[in-house]
Amino acid sequence: MDPRVKRTKKALREALLILLEHKLYHSITITDIMRTAEFNRATFYAHYMDKDDLLTDVIENAMNELLDSLRNPFAHSNETIDLQQLTPIKIGLFEHIYRNIDFYRLMLGDPKIPEFTERMFEVVKQFYASEISVVLEGDEDSKDQVINKDLYHHYYASSILGMIIFWVNNNFQYTPEYMTEQLLLIIKHKVNRVTHFGKRDL
Repeated sequence: MDPRVKRTKKALREALLILLEHKLYHSITITDIMRTAEFNRATFYAHYMDKDDLLTDVIENAMNELLDSLRNPFAHSNETIDLQQLTPIKIGLFEHIYRNIDFYRLMLGDPKIPEFTERMFEVVKQFYASEISVVLEGDEDSKDQVINKDLYHHYYASSILGMIIFWVNNNFQYTPEYMTEQLLLIIKHKVNRVTHFGKRDL
């Protein structure tokens, strides 16, 4: 991509993010974006069809960086990783989120950008579905697949996204290291039994 085009698109993406700090997405206009980026209308339309097209570019740029953080444990090896041996230092997901704290607070806070949340879920799910071969307990000993892999990937992506949204909504009260440690504990530990304490008001 031409360096000038890259600079212009970056400036327009940044303008949209600046505006989102003060206005709801649906109330932002092309004129707002142009004024913030200090470009004219012709420049905007030379790069984007409309505001939604710009938002898509913002989201896809973020998703590319997110994918890099998900791939981090596998950066130096294509071999199978034993989750019981996986250490927090090899997982870069929460460090990535924390390095981009303002962006993720903006996208996943209240009110959320629905398109971003949906796309993030799909990216995480597709990463585990298409780039990772998960060996589930029982798979190696039985020809019957005990757990449906599609449902597993959906569940896993939902769990990770849920942890991230909780973290954002609680103002990042825990460190990235703590969040990573907790993720590993959740992955590695199995629930053996549950106890019902009776009906409670929810």
